[in-house]
Amino acid sequence: MVVLSLGSVDNDFHNNINDVNENSDLRNDTTFLERLGARTEYVFKCAFTKWGKLLATYPWVTLLNGVIIVAILGYGIKYIEITTDPVQLWASPKSKSRIERDFFDTQFEPFFRIEQIIIKAVNLPYIIHNTSNGPITFGPVFHKNFLSEVLYLQEQIKNIQRNKVSLKDICYAPLANDETDIQTSNCVIQSIWGYFKDDLSRLDDHDEDNGFNVTYLDEIYQCTSNPYLCLASYGGPVDPAIALGAPANLAKVAHFNPPYGDPGTALEQSEIR
Repeated sequence: MVVLSLGSVDNDFHNNINDVNENSDLRNDTTFLERLGARTEYVFKCAFTKWGKLLATYPWVTLLNGVIIVAILGYGIKYIEITTDPVQLWASPKSKSRIERDFFDTQFEPFFRIEQIIIKAVNLPYIIHNTSNGPITFGPVFHKNFLSEVLYLQEQIKNIQRNKVSLKDICYAPLANDETDIQTSNCVIQSIWGYFKDDLSRLDDHDEDNGFNVTYLDEIYQCTSNPYLCLASYGGPVDPAIALGAPANLAKVAHFNPPYGDPGTALEQSEIR
C-alpha cells in the first residue's frame, strides 16, 4: 500500500517535470520577434480594456469630450478656399504658359474659350433643289423643320441664366458699341442661322427666277459662297467651314455631292470668357 502510493507520487512528479521541460523547450523555440509581438499584444489588450471600461463608466462625459474635439478640429474649415478656376488648377503660376497668358491678358484682352455644339440630322432625306444654274443637292440639315429645331435649341441656350449670369455677361462681342451694355445679339455666334439673323420667318421667303422657285436654300447657297453678303446679328460674317463643318466654297462643289450641300451635321459655336 505504501509502496504503491509512493510509486504513484513518484510517477506524478516525473510527469510534472516532463511538462515543465516541454514548456521550457517551447519557450526556447520561440523567436525574439514572436515574444515581442505577444508582449505588445498583451499590453495593448490591457490598455484598451481599461480605456473602454473608463469610457463606458462615464458615457456623457465621453460624448461631450468627443463633440468638443470635433468642433475644435473642424473650426479650420472656416478658412478653406476652394479653387474652381481650371487655369489655377492645372497651370503653375511660374509656368511658361501661365506667364504668357497673364502677359496676353494684361496687354490685350482676356482670353476667350470656344464652346461648340454639333447637331446631327437623323433619318432625313437629301434635298434636290432646282435652280436656273442647274439642280443643287442639299444635305439633311437643310430641311426647314430641322433648321427650325436648331433655332429653337439655339435660343434656349442663349437664354440660359445661372446665378444672375447669362451669355451676354461672358460672351465675346467685339463689335458692340458700348461694352457696358452688351446684348445677346452682340455675341459672336457662328451658326447657320446667322445668315438669316435668327429670324424664323426668313425660311418662308420665296421669289421666282426664270421660272424657278427661289427659296431659303438659294440664300444659304449665296451666303456660304460669300459670307460677307449675309452678316450675322453680331455684325460680322459666319464662316461656313465653322457653321457647317465643310470646305470653304460651296459654289465650287455643290454639283458634286458636296460636303456643304451634303452635310449631316450643323454646328453652333460661340466664344466666352
